[in-house]
This record gives sequence, C-alpha cells and structure tokens, in this order.
Amino acid sequence: MKRPFALDLSESAWKEWCVAHGAKPFLGTQIFEWMTRKNCVQPELFSNVSVVLRSKLAEEFDWTLPAIDTVLNSADGSEKILLKTQDHLFTECVLMPSENRVTLCVSSQVGCRMACTFCQTGKMGLTRSLTRGEILSQIVIANRRLIERGEERRVTNIVFMGMGEPLDNFEEVVGACEVMLDERFFGLSKHRVTVSTSGLVPEIEELGRRVPVSLAISLHSADEEQRSGMMPVNKKYPLQELKQALLNYPVQTRHGITF
Repeated sequence: MKRPFALDLSESAWKEWCVAHGAKPFLGTQIFEWMTRKNCVQPELFSNVSVVLRSKLAEEFDWTLPAIDTVLNSADGSEKILLKTQDHLFTECVLMPSENRVTLCVSSQVGCRMACTFCQTGKMGLTRSLTRGEILSQIVIANRRLIERGEERRVTNIVFMGMGEPLDNFEEVVGACEVMLDERFFGLSKHRVTVSTSGLVPEIEELGRRVPVSLAISLHSADEEQRSGMMPVNKKYPLQELKQALLNYPVQTRHGITF
C-alpha cells in the first residue's frame, strides 16, 4: 500500500494521528513545525518526539520530497529548479533572491488546461494537479537550497506564477496558502503571498473569502475579442464579470490586486 506523503497531511490530521498513537495532540503541531518552519523532513531528527513515535512516523509515511532533476542558474543568483514527482512527472519552481527579499515562484499543476496561446505550459494540456504537500515541498526545497548556499535568509515571498492555473486546483492551493500564512509554520505575510489567475471568476470570489492573499490577474488585453482569442477562459468569464469579481474581492486585500 502506498504510504501517504507527510506534507499532504493537515495540522489537524497530524493531531488525530498523534492521539491515535497515545500522544498529546499538540505533538501534531510540533511535527508540522519540523516540516515547515524548520524545513526538516527526516523524522529521526524530530528531537521532541519519542523514539517509538519517530519509528512509527518513518514506517507509516512517505517523507521523500520531489527530486531535483536540473538546476539552471542565472547571473543574478536566481535558480530555476526542475522537480521530478514520485510518479515521474516534471514541474518547476524558481528561486529569486534579491537584496531585501527572497521570492519563490511555485507551480500548482503539471501542465495546464487553460490553453492560453502565449503560454508553453498551456500547450501541454493538464496532466494532473499538484497536492498541497507537493506545493509546500517547493518552499522546503528552496529553503534547503538557501541553507546549502550558506545563507541565513529563507523564502519571504511566494508567487503562484509557475506551471498551472492555481484556481483550477483550488482546494490544494488554498490549503497550501493557509500553511504559508500560519505564523507557526512558514509564517509569511498575507501581503507576500500572491496567487495569479487567468480569470476564473467563481474561484476568485471564493479565494477572497478563504485566504487573505494578494491577487494577480493575467490580463494581456483589455479588448474582449482580442483577449478571447489569446485566452479561452475569457469566453466563459468575460471582462465585465472579471471586473465585478475583482470589485467584490475583500477590501483588506484589494490593494494587492495587480495586472
């Protein structure tokens, strides 16, 4: 039987697992802290967990992060990291350090079904969506890259602008964002997590109700006919509907909408 990937479990699921194994529920939170805030996915190093439970963790869960297949380095210090999933599919993230921040561009899917004419990923079609754990793995991998480079900094900003349409993988993306924003885990500011979308109107409105993240719209044209020619999503959700969804986006994060 395939073991569940450790980062796919929510904090509440970890608490339930701990209780089922005779431990206090707060230990579930501490296990999740190891994986996120401490970027550690080696249960044998979880020093506040009993030896018996560490053994259970190793036996019952898969702790293997997506493998780094290729790294392309840029002169400005950026790294494009090609990742190989457990089922031998490829996705990518881009680590972009600058003077006052470390931005990570993450993927949400393998491929994309939006079929935007200007996008190479759109030409691939959609193979599958990434799980919450696979999305969060990209942060862990990036932070570990920074550690290997001898940097004390960690990822400070997330942009969902890699492979895939984030709002076409809504629940997994929202679940990942919740972990990113939780101060006990990755602890990122709500102003520093940006979800980019081609314009899935119902999901835009729901996103604003669920997580207070910034929003980026892949617009490309303000002309209805021209945009529909480049972006098939515009035929289903034309500009006027998109505009209304943005006006309905929560006030506290509306300043975070970019185009």
